[in-house]
Amino acid sequence: MKKKLLLLFVMSALTGAMHLLQAQPDYRPKKGYVHLKNGTVLKGKYIYAPTLDRVRVMSGGESLVFSTDEIEKISNGKGANIVRTEESKPFSYKSRHLFSLNELGILIGNADNELKAPFIFNTSLHYRLWRGLSAGAGTGVEIYKEAYLPVFAHVMYTFGDNQRVSPFVSLQGGYEIPLEGSRLKYVDIRPPRHDWIGPPPEVTDTKAKGGWLIHPSVGFIYQLSEGFAMGLSVGYRHHSLRYRANEDYSMDVKYDRLSVKLGFIFN
Repeated sequence: MKKKLLLLFVMSALTGAMHLLQAQPDYRPKKGYVHLKNGTVLKGKYIYAPTLDRVRVMSGGESLVFSTDEIEKISNGKGANIVRTEESKPFSYKSRHLFSLNELGILIGNADNELKAPFIFNTSLHYRLWRGLSAGAGTGVEIYKEAYLPVFAHVMYTFGDNQRVSPFVSLQGGYEIPLEGSRLKYVDIRPPRHDWIGPPPEVTDTKAKGGWLIHPSVGFIYQLSEGFAMGLSVGYRHHSLRYRANEDYSMDVKYDRLSVKLGFIFN
């Protein structure tokens, strides 16, 4: 099972790296019309600085550099704005309908807990429904006493969508599916009598059955390019895991934890 999990993590990392390479902004010069806030319109080629806060314009044999605060819009000559900045808003990006959110983190418990900070990894695919509202579904790998596969629905709302830094709230709800056998044992205790001549205590393996989960969280997203962003979130995670042995014994283990997660967004 550990080899399978390692293979899964390697595949996820490679997939993320491929998406990251594809998500890097295109720094090649493009043709268009650069409209300055002072009323000047420059026709030629333009290219963004890696920090996306400046634009170099090559027009009429000259090479000029402008801050994005000096630019009203950039168009392709057909009336379609490619970039627009306003006095009251920071530099913005055109959001896309589909994006993937990949998160890894820990669930922090009390010092007395046997599992103080179990590891979690989630990946989900989202569709933007309206403004900052998006919904999607996802899965992942989570390590407790056993490894589990969470399957969940995920709703997010981003405030100030399309800005470089945007706070958000989110809610996950779903079910934990066990990926391996239980590591808990059920012991049938016998009476503590010296004259007991019956069989010794019976040790029975339990079966992991999984359980429901709910996970509200808050955080922020930092847009690094039009195709890639990073995020940080904290939240409250509640889920229960059920174990059964024979037909007359069951046990529910409930987790109420503080989650801390680092996210990577590709669109």
